[in-house]
Amino acid sequence: MERGKYPIIIIPGCAKSGTTFLFESLTESNAIYPSDRSSVKWKELNIFGEQTASIDEFASHYRVNSSGRYLCDATPIYLTSPKYIRSIYNHPELTEVKFIICLRERCEQIFSWYLHNLATHLIRKDSKSPGRLRFASLFDTISTPGLMGLAWKPIAPAIHEILTLFGSNAVVTFNHHKDYDSQSEFWNRASEFLNVRLAPNRDFHWSEFFCPRVRYFNKTRSETINGKEITFDAGDLLFVAGKKSRLWHGISERAAFEVLEAASHFTREVYRQDIVTSCPEIIEDFHSVLNLLQLDMKDFPATDHLVAKEALLDSNALDKLIMPEVASYGQTTRRESAQGASNSHRGRDTPTLELRSLKEERDKAVADRDRARRKLDLVLSSKSWKVTRPFRALAKTVLSLFNGRRSKPSL
Repeated sequence: MERGKYPIIIIPGCAKSGTTFLFESLTESNAIYPSDRSSVKWKELNIFGEQTASIDEFASHYRVNSSGRYLCDATPIYLTSPKYIRSIYNHPELTEVKFIICLRERCEQIFSWYLHNLATHLIRKDSKSPGRLRFASLFDTISTPGLMGLAWKPIAPAIHEILTLFGSNAVVTFNHHKDYDSQSEFWNRASEFLNVRLAPNRDFHWSEFFCPRVRYFNKTRSETINGKEITFDAGDLLFVAGKKSRLWHGISERAAFEVLEAASHFTREVYRQDIVTSCPEIIEDFHSVLNLLQLDMKDFPATDHLVAKEALLDSNALDKLIMPEVASYGQTTRRESAQGASNSHRGRDTPTLELRSLKEERDKAVADRDRARRKLDLVLSSKSWKVTRPFRALAKTVLSLFNGRRSKPSL
């Protein structure tokens, strides 16, 4: 393929509406080039979002010498702003752009996104301090802006931009409520749209609503899970979230209490009317989307009461937990009790992990700022300290920055 000349399929969202299933189906049908699964973001490369990589760097994540026909970027945030669509339109290296927009009834989609974010972002590695965990203590309810900011954004403006810049012939829609079925008309329509024979991925199944749960062990104990005996040590924190289940060691009781406290506030059920009442713009926006794409509202049935089940340990995740292996950043040492024996074994020693909440980080930053401000105040007010006028002016400037106001010093 000529350098810089790439036909591409964009799956711009919505999140939790079938984007991963569709990406896997396109890969299996050889519609797109196979992706490099060693890439951290093999599906959502975000090349037209906040990233600055060139399209050739983007293409390097795919094996373009294979039998595929298109590159594919399935980054769900693209529907949250028209600026991403303009970025795609203005890119000089794209020869052909086709959109597959995944849609789902918005209240259901928002609740699913919330549960996904809990499982993915509640506890995560601290990139600045290897061997430590970062606990997002504010990520607790469905209305938390930090966790759900993107979910509440309107998508009609971005879809309007797609239709304006690329035309309706460049767009096909996937309905989360009915298009997983191989008998759906979507597969014939999409096959003609891409000029490739498509079929749904048989190995991929979308899950029901599952809410993560947290368990902490303050003393050593053995438990049988899915027929396998696992020994947990004192200080082990088990985060149960299906395939995203994880196990950490060396967690203090204070830090564990913080996690358990946040888990007690998880939104496990939600009434559609509560979402409609708190954010009616979301429903109005979805009606606009259906009008723009000429879709029928009855094809997106609404459920009045959404309830999440308790998450379970996925069998694959369980195998990862119990195998003796040490991951990077001091992640879990995975163990198994051999043939029912109660003694567990570890791999190499892992760093002791601590949970550090966002609130603690903010409090520390405020304390450091106040301490520096007091030092500057002392310098400026001290009569015994002979301060030159330039230094005094510089100190006043720094002090004004701490106070949130930058004043021009007079020398």
